[in-house]
Amino acid sequence: MLAFTGAVLAGLTSLADHPLPVVAQAFGAAGVLALMAASVLLLLVVRPRLGGGDRASFPYWARLTEAEIRACMDGDTPRRPRRHWKT
Repeated sequence: MLAFTGAVLAGLTSLADHPLPVVAQAFGAAGVLALMAASVLLLLVVRPRLGGGDRASFPYWARLTEAEIRACMDGDTPRRPRRHWKT
């Protein structure tokens, strides 16, 4: 999605030097703003969480010992099936 949005924005910038009617410029500007907002949202979604306090972040799991990881996985959620670890 991010590559598609970038390609469309690049294509639209190539049309910037052509004279267009005012209505087309207004709709084009609205479209570019919408694509830019979509790009920002996509980048926020794919940005990794590097904060240490969040249980969904890599640094949190990297600091845990093997026993702590197993304890977290066993008590994860009641809807998720229980994992059987081989020791």
